[in-house]
Amino acid sequence: MKTYTIKLRPNLSELESLFTWLETIPLPQYVAPQPVALICEEVFCNIVTHAYDSFSDPLNRDIEVRIYFSDEMFVLKFSDFGLPFTSGENKEKLSSQSLEDRPLGGVGWPLIRHFSDEVQYQTRNDNNILTIKKLNQGVKHGNNHE
Repeated sequence: MKTYTIKLRPNLSELESLFTWLETIPLPQYVAPQPVALICEEVFCNIVTHAYDSFSDPLNRDIEVRIYFSDEMFVLKFSDFGLPFTSGENKEKLSSQSLEDRPLGGVGWPLIRHFSDEVQYQTRNDNNILTIKKLNQGVKHGNNHE
């Protein structure tokens, strides 16, 4: 499995570094670069603006973005030590609303889910981990994916 990792400061100015890093990764043929960049931008901006907004010195807490893939599966994993994501109720409410009825900024989760086959969020030892998977639809898949 090919793996690529970058650590970024929780600052929106790091978006340029994120995009530059993404351009260096030879994505598998079954993954389009535009949705990957869109998902990365959405998740990174949400982490910076929501998970780190109450820290007095958030720059000492890196955000790690890891991409790994094989012929079968592409995985984006975001890891941070900011505040945990707790708005599951709001997320479900937003996903049932039409685009016109959603508040500003309320389309991130539906977009992420649209371009993904599986999305998982967990916290482990104060570490927030968001894992987004895209399966290669041209390959048969077993039941034991990471």
